[in-house]
Amino acid sequence: MDICKINFCELTFGITALANSIAKDLEDEEVLLMSRIFSQLSSTLITIASLRELCEIRAAEQQTAAQQTQTQKTTQQASAQATQQASAQAAVQNKASDQTSSSQQNPNTANTAQSTNQQNNDSSK
Repeated sequence: MDICKINFCELTFGITALANSIAKDLEDEEVLLMSRIFSQLSSTLITIASLRELCEIRAAEQQTAAQQTQTQKTTQQASAQATQQASAQAAVQNKASDQTSSSQQNPNTANTAQSTNQQNNDSSK
């Protein structure tokens, strides 16, 4: 039932008509007892509604907390992946740098070896 569509005048009129209908055939003590019973019913319904509202609020808070936790995990995973990628790129760059350094050193070593060989050949002639 959509409670927002209730006409409040009709509602209060209906409740008053119901109370009059119940009370017309009852003694005063019975009317008082019915009043207390309906008061108890009213208090219990208020308690139930309050409990439902509290549970809905807590469920929404838990859902929000779970979403925040998931967002944090996703952010941490993305950060870890970025760190791994940066480390991998740095390793590739270091390896390329090492290879460049080695190839630059090897021609010098080769030239020195050739010079030494030529000197040895010249000496033996």
